[in-house]
Amino acid sequence: MTPSRAGLAGVGVLVGLWWVGSALVGREILLPSPPLVFQVLREILADSSFLPTLAASIFRWLLGWVISLAGAVCLGSLASPRPGLARFLRPGMVTVRSVPVVSVILLALIWLPLDGVPVFVSLLVSLPLLYQGVLDGLRSVDQDLLDMGRLFRVSLPGRIRHIHLPGASPVILSAAISAAGMSWKAVIAAEVLSQPRLALGTSMHVAKLYLETPRVIAWTIIAVITAALVDGALALLERHLTAWRDGSHGRGAGASLKGPAPEETRQDATRQGTARQEPLAVGKLEEQFPLLFPSPGQATASPGEYPDGAVGEGGMTGEGEAPAGIALRSVSFSFPGVPIFENFDLEIGQESITAILGRSGSGKTTLLRLVAGDLPVSGGAVTVGGSCPGAPWRPRAGFVFQEPRLLPWRSVLDNLLLVIPRYRGRGSPGELRRQVTAFLGTLRLPRSGAYPGSLSGGMKQRVNLTRAFLHGAPLICLDEPLANQDAATRDELRSLIRELWRITRPTMVMVTHSRQEALDLADRIIVLADRHPTRIIGDFYIKDITADQRGKVVQQIGKLLKDT
Repeated sequence: MTPSRAGLAGVGVLVGLWWVGSALVGREILLPSPPLVFQVLREILADSSFLPTLAASIFRWLLGWVISLAGAVCLGSLASPRPGLARFLRPGMVTVRSVPVVSVILLALIWLPLDGVPVFVSLLVSLPLLYQGVLDGLRSVDQDLLDMGRLFRVSLPGRIRHIHLPGASPVILSAAISAAGMSWKAVIAAEVLSQPRLALGTSMHVAKLYLETPRVIAWTIIAVITAALVDGALALLERHLTAWRDGSHGRGAGASLKGPAPEETRQDATRQGTARQEPLAVGKLEEQFPLLFPSPGQATASPGEYPDGAVGEGGMTGEGEAPAGIALRSVSFSFPGVPIFENFDLEIGQESITAILGRSGSGKTTLLRLVAGDLPVSGGAVTVGGSCPGAPWRPRAGFVFQEPRLLPWRSVLDNLLLVIPRYRGRGSPGELRRQVTAFLGTLRLPRSGAYPGSLSGGMKQRVNLTRAFLHGAPLICLDEPLANQDAATRDELRSLIRELWRITRPTMVMVTHSRQEALDLADRIIVLADRHPTRIIGDFYIKDITADQRGKVVQQIGKLLKDT
């Protein structure tokens, strides 16, 4: 049985029980029969005052609900990152939630004009539920996704729009549905006692005074149907905003970037899982995709020209932003009670590929985040492209995470567009979308309209890699990019990294546990000691060495990792 048929069957059973009960009671004033109530219901619907009465009640209800929603969003947004404020607000919210509705109505009758009582009751009943929903929703947002947005320097409005709101919306909507039902019942009760001129509750009260039980039940049915319609509308909205969970290709939660054009989706329909083609020449790719790979004289952008604020404070790219050389001079950094680096020095040349090897806990990822400017040093300085990461301006960095960290409510195309800069005077947003879609097809990457939930782990990692390189940054940081992949997928990902680096030629720093991965991709391998504060115990330049020399390097690295 389908859900709709099951629902209709349930309604039929209730009407049947009602009819049987009415026949057993035998007194219409106590429990009128369904035909009599439906006859009165038709009379009410035909009355000219019905729509104004219903509209007035809905307006009071929605006004209080919307005000409470605005207050809940403000308070929840402030309290979510501030545990002290959340603890301060908790007693008040618990008190409001615990006060009987009839007490709220009686106090409102003393304090407010009659028309204001239902609005106040709707507000007060909804506020605690909505506040808790906003608080829980914001706390449920994946911190890894927020970390991704920050590392790619997505602006605060962009992070709110594309990460916070879509991530929190399922929990908030669930709370909104509960609050809507409870506040609607409270508004009807408030209208019964306050009796404003046009109101469902007033009409029910008048019918009760004249012992018109069929009319009371008819107005009750109208109230129930109204609540059910609103509940259904909110449930449809919730399903629409979470369509990405089932791998749907419809627009995901909070979608605001335009989806791929139908012809793009058709052209991409068979890409996933196909064999990779031979790479195209660099010059040809630059000619095909000038918005993705601008020539040095064209690489000028401002924060307002990034899709949805994809560059944060100080995130402006300079004229012809050059590949970034890196220098760490006398760098010190500690976690509480654990000194990770102390007077640490390292220099990395521009357009180089450097692999950082070491055991777990040796400080590899910490070093990567220091280079990316994600962690502040306690001593010394880290300079990238001649600029300190903490300075007002610094070169951007792309980041490849060990896990993909793709926004599940965004398509592959929209995940990439979130971090791709648009260059001044170089094409429209529609042209940028077309070029990204075509580029995905050229490299046999996942189709642009696919959602992360429908992709394999290897395909997600391909998008993760592509996002970092299409960010247009002169520095790419990779944190275990091939971890948790099978051998075939690792080979494909290595080929993709080489291809993307060949096209963009950034400075690349890669953290890995795998010696083979380092040997296959890097032209320099650095080995960190497995003790704190850590230090460099091996530094090997392997770009142009012979096979025999490479074998000796492998043996030396193995000995260092064994001894450390």
